[in-house]
Amino acid sequence: MTNQAGGYMEKILTISIAAYNAENDISRCLESMVSTTVANQLEVIVVNDGSKDKTLQVAKEYKDRYPNIVSIIDKDNGGHGSTINASIRVATGKYYKIVDSDDWVDKDGLERLVHELEHVDVDLVLNPYHDVNAATLKRNNQINPFTTKAVVGKICDTENVEDIVIYMHSTTFRTSIIKKMGAIIDEHCFYVDMEYTIFPLKNVNTYICYDFPVYQYLMGTATQSMNKN
Repeated sequence: MTNQAGGYMEKILTISIAAYNAENDISRCLESMVSTTVANQLEVIVVNDGSKDKTLQVAKEYKDRYPNIVSIIDKDNGGHGSTINASIRVATGKYYKIVDSDDWVDKDGLERLVHELEHVDVDLVLNPYHDVNAATLKRNNQINPFTTKAVVGKICDTENVEDIVIYMHSTTFRTSIIKKMGAIIDEHCFYVDMEYTIFPLKNVNTYICYDFPVYQYLMGTATQSMNKN
């Protein structure tokens, strides 16, 4: 992508979207990103994980409409971890975030986050996220990654991490940190959240917490891995 002067414009945030049989949800997910005022600063990578429905077709429609924002990796099914591995290899944004295809982002929150990421220089950024009721689409709870607001808005080093909790939905990593970790998330299995949040920490020296939510986490669907059935 180029700016008005004809030079290259760096993407501020890469968003990796894991998509498997997501034809009914992925438009909501993508629309929450491409409809923002910061869309041109996003690199949105849809990783189609061997879907058997029209997920790939929907993703291609968005790629055609937003060729400078949306790209696609079409691969055989390998599980959630494999989608992370695939997008890590090609991510070019200053920062990197994961969003599942049945979830989405808060428009105002994403815009605020990108504006902060333009200027901040830390390895890890943490934001609150919302649990959203799948039946009503109403927000249930705001989950904060900090235990005290004293750390909000302050650059901290990892020698003092007693006041934070690192949830996957809260995290935005510096992309260079993720690339140092490499494509090492387990494939063909569920619950790779802990791997993704823990493995990069050996390379994290600084972090910052913000108090505005970004991620909208849909809870209570029949197909999500958290469903007991």
